Amino acid sequence: RGRVVFRSSLYGEYAPLADCLKRESPRFYRGLLNDKVKRSVAVGRMTGDEPAFHLLAKMIADFHERKLAVFVVTTPWNQDLLASFHSGELEHFTRLMQTFCRDNRVPYLDFLRTPFPEEEWIDSNHLNVRGAKRFTPMLLRAIEEAGL
Repeated sequence: RGRVVFRSSLYGEYAPLADCLKRESPRFYRGLLNDKVKRSVAVGRMTGDEPAFHLLAKMIADFHERKLAVFVVTTPWNQDLLASFHSGELEHFTRLMQTFCRDNRVPYLDFLRTPFPEEEWIDSNHLNVRGAKRFTPMLLRAIEEAGL
């Protein structure tokens, strides 16, 4: 099955992506967690042409060349966060991710709207330990169903 590469291990041979995420994220996402309007507009304006998408595509191509299993996951967001987006913006994001994954020949595991009770969240988009314990079997099942 190959080795697993976690986000924290992007430093090293994938340092350009990590650097891009560090450089682009503050500029692109500055204040988004505290400003529902900005957050909604930013997601609605994503094109897939942002530098991080290009670097991620290069990384995926490298994984394919090495015969490693690759997939992209959108983890759950809580209902309050989902409700803060304008109509159509999350659908735009989902279509963008589906297209990106299809174009790069990787499965897209979309858990964005998977509901979890309030007591299973640390904040609006991070599950606590209890939520993570419930999410992990869902993710493993999806990975198996994707044939990875």
